[in-house]
Amino acid sequence: MDPSTNGHDAALVTRIARGDRGALETVYQDHKDDLLSAAYHLLGDRAAAEDVLQDVFVAFAGKIREIRLTGRLRGYLVVTCLNRARDVLRRRKIEPCAVDDLDERGSGSESPGEIVAKLDEASRVAAALAEIPGDQREVAVLKVYGQLTFREIAETLEIPMNTAQSRYRYALTALRKRLMPESSER
Repeated sequence: MDPSTNGHDAALVTRIARGDRGALETVYQDHKDDLLSAAYHLLGDRAAAEDVLQDVFVAFAGKIREIRLTGRLRGYLVVTCLNRARDVLRRRKIEPCAVDDLDERGSGSESPGEIVAKLDEASRVAAALAEIPGDQREVAVLKVYGQLTFREIAETLEIPMNTAQSRYRYALTALRKRLMPESSER
């Protein structure tokens, strides 16, 4: 872990606890896209993912004086997001569903053809991700969209680090088979 990042995160938390709305806005802007994407890929529902994102930041702001960071702020927020997404799944007793809408991020300099190609690829990846087992999907989402290390994933899910690495490897293998079926027949 980069100590300067942790120091920066701790300073932001302290500023927020003192009522600095600009610091809260900075945290929100820095992390909202990744958290929304992680929630979406866990739930398969854009509206539910947006609700989870809102819940994460409401809870974060509400508990700001109690928070004692032992790692990166990103990790704390991703864990909170994962837990909220799990709550939604338990409440609804659903499995993540297929993709019906996509993240509309783009650089603005892409041609319409490039945008369509990226959306098609994103749709294929999200649909494949929704088909793999939940424990593998969680690790893949935390690694790719949450940008957590295997150590952080292991701590978050309360599993051995080797298990986190194995689940990620199995997830990649399963995704590769779904996304490139012709290569699995060789």
